[in-house]
Amino acid sequence: MGKKNNEEGSMTILEHLVELRKRVFRSLLFLLVVFCGCYIFSKPLLLILSQPLEKALQKPLAQENSLEPPEKKDKAEFDFHCSCTEKKKELFFPEGKPGRMASNFFKTPSSLSDSSAPTAEGLKNSAPDFKNLDCHCQKITSSELKNPSKPPFVFLSLTEIFSSEIKVAFWMAIFFSVPYLLIEIWGFLSPALYKKEKKMVGVLLVGTVLCFVGGALFSYYVVFPTGFQFFLGLSGKDLALPAISLANYLDFALVMLFIFGLVFELPVLCLILASLGVLDAPFMLKHSRAAILIIFVLSGIITPPDPLSMLFMALPLVVLYFLSYVLVGLYRGFKRVEG
Repeated sequence: MGKKNNEEGSMTILEHLVELRKRVFRSLLFLLVVFCGCYIFSKPLLLILSQPLEKALQKPLAQENSLEPPEKKDKAEFDFHCSCTEKKKELFFPEGKPGRMASNFFKTPSSLSDSSAPTAEGLKNSAPDFKNLDCHCQKITSSELKNPSKPPFVFLSLTEIFSSEIKVAFWMAIFFSVPYLLIEIWGFLSPALYKKEKKMVGVLLVGTVLCFVGGALFSYYVVFPTGFQFFLGLSGKDLALPAISLANYLDFALVMLFIFGLVFELPVLCLILASLGVLDAPFMLKHSRAAILIIFVLSGIITPPDPLSMLFMALPLVVLYFLSYVLVGLYRGFKRVEG
């Protein structure tokens, strides 16, 4: 643990405390730097976290459009937005009447074909008072006019956006700082461990990070899309419209990511208990039914009160339990061979 004050490499309690203080200070400084970087990119991080909900909100619109009769799709209305620019000037020619600056859209009937649509060249020729005009026309369908893209959240207080950015920056900073924090912990503990203990602790530290990240990714890519679709579907088509607060969603998403990351640590916990001699494979197999029952009860307590969330929590835990059973059996067998 740092400098050694004699040939045997022992350190006094004061030297241990000084070494611990240095490592804690470096960890906090690193965490502060990462937090500042995460705050700079807090809006992109919020957008990434909001993607599952945004996709779930867009699904009903896509399904509604896909259920339209074919004859209605064939006669879909569309508008044309045309503009001509000369340097920094921008002119809009509504309804084919040059020289007037009124509406921004060409209103066209549904029977109008693309061939009879206004063209950039026609607009250019219809304005004799202006030379060297750059004209563009853009076709806008009725579905784009009815269902414009909107932010998936609302904010209920003036400080909600700022506090949400601070919150997501803080938790993401902790997440990204974990590898460095583990290095500092390893640097403090490793000199006091034997060679075999170093291998075991190193494997557990790496496994802890991988299992937590795996649980968070499972929650983001599997639980969030299906769960959000289920919850949004409960409101029905005409019962209520979703108005989700950014702060409420962020609290829910971060808690779920953290919970799933923790429960995926089950194999690491079982290996630690096996290394201490508390747990072995025959014991796990003998009490597997009771363990599955406890898993379902805890999943119902931890997750929101609906069966879907409980299943998403319980089924991976059951799989992880039997994976832990295999790992514990391999570990105990390796210890017997080594002994």
